[in-house]
Amino acid sequence: MTEEMNLYQKINVIRKEFKDSDIKKSGENTFQKFKYFELSDIVPIAIDLCNKYNLYTHIDIGSPLNPNFATMYVKDIDNPDGLDVEYKLKLPSINEDGAFNSKIQDTGKMETYVRRYLYMLFLDIAIPDEVDGVDNRPKKSKSKRR
Repeated sequence: MTEEMNLYQKINVIRKEFKDSDIKKSGENTFQKFKYFELSDIVPIAIDLCNKYNLYTHIDIGSPLNPNFATMYVKDIDNPDGLDVEYKLKLPSINEDGAFNSKIQDTGKMETYVRRYLYMLFLDIAIPDEVDGVDNRPKKSKSKRR
């Protein structure tokens, strides 16, 4: 069945099955009071669906050819000589100040975020618009006049 579908059809089927998988957000930002998908919520389901439909994904973060971008390549295993579908994100800068451990931790955080957002692009995961969903009006001053 999968050999009859092209890469784009397989991606669409995977997106639909992922959407229908009833995935739950396990991450929680207690400060800003919202839940979010962690990488560990997304990847296991994505791997199972890619295996089911014979797709291979590879993430390249800041290669010599694309040092400022992270790219997810999606390859059709049934047609390995065919084209890849690519999803790209511009890499955020990492704080170069501070101790070695701080730099390593910043690198790890950046890679986790980038991988999560590349999977979200690939799987077309829709999340509420964080900018429009926040009340950005100036706060009224509560000072009393005398």
